[in-house]
Amino acid sequence: MKAWWILAAAALPLAACDGVFDSDDDDNNNAGAVFTMNNAASANYVIVFQRFDDGTLARVDSVATGGRGSGPHPVFGADPLESQDAVILSSDNRLLFVTNAGSNEVTSFRVSSSGALTRVSTVSSGGVMPVSLAHNGDVLYVVNAMNGGNISGFRVGTDGTLTALSGSTRPLSGAAMTGPGSIRITPNGQAIIVTEKMTNNLVLYGLNNGVTATGPTVIPSPGPTPFGADFDASGRYILSIGNIGPNRAAVMDGSSVASLVFSGNGVTPVAAAVPTTETAACWIQTTPDGRYAYTTNTGSGTITGFSIGSNGALTRMRSDGVSGSTGAMSMPLDMAYADGYLYALTAGDRGIHVFRVGSDGSLTPQNNLTGAFPVSVTGLAAF
Repeated sequence: MKAWWILAAAALPLAACDGVFDSDDDDNNNAGAVFTMNNAASANYVIVFQRFDDGTLARVDSVATGGRGSGPHPVFGADPLESQDAVILSSDNRLLFVTNAGSNEVTSFRVSSSGALTRVSTVSSGGVMPVSLAHNGDVLYVVNAMNGGNISGFRVGTDGTLTALSGSTRPLSGAAMTGPGSIRITPNGQAIIVTEKMTNNLVLYGLNNGVTATGPTVIPSPGPTPFGADFDASGRYILSIGNIGPNRAAVMDGSSVASLVFSGNGVTPVAAAVPTTETAACWIQTTPDGRYAYTTNTGSGTITGFSIGSNGALTRMRSDGVSGSTGAMSMPLDMAYADGYLYALTAGDRGIHVFRVGSDGSLTPQNNLTGAFPVSVTGLAAF
């Protein structure tokens, strides 16, 4: 994700389909699917895995987006897009949306019950280098990273067709370099919030009738280098704070996670941010029941888990901050949750690490995939 971690592994060519979808509806082993993208500069593809009821994965397909990725030469390091949510599912898992950072486009797919994809639309992102997506109802927004950055919106048809929303394109904070890491739409559909890693700001927008963005309003982040974000089941905004110093190096063991609530035109911390005791917190994933939140620590090769109190306060589940480990130099980036399993995409070993989530929020390692992707891979979504 940052300049101080550089991938040493050579890019691997994207393999052809490794299998076929199991279409037998009576096969209880077929529990869902996991999606990532190769993000190749020549042609972007979504890589599809069948997900089994024991959490294991089998690669089954590669589907062209119709656009181009950024390729394996990132601006800062391991994650070519330095972002969360470059690949997302709709809340009903019927649609998949991905960014094409190299061709400045967004692609939508229909998703079958088995996870098979049908491409629907590939449209302009309304800016340069789209890196993160947010979906709510029939509205999709993207944040573009270059030229100061901007957001732009689309109407989503019932079949997944994307149509640009007139008047929805709005600037970020106004800085020349903003480094957007995440865009999220509030659960009530009334606002958008974007993290800016390079300005240490959060950028808020209103949504007229839940559709057209207004603003922005710029507010300071509760800590340096706000990166990933997710909403818990009660609508609180859970934010990772990477704590990158002025010399572009992560503060060792210095990242944290904050819980915030919306109030008027701003956000209010529930309490002080809670340290991960690890390095370079990036992606945030909450569980659907609202009890737990997890962050990847790219610099430490670990995942830190937090319990979420009834008032939104966070409590680190382990004193050492290590709920799960993906290994030294694995550089965990993205995460996705499905049916009691947490999936972590890792840049260093080009794989997906699988953890079973216990009733107490603990993480138990399962079988992993390693060496499965090119170094340009980014984004993760699961159902």
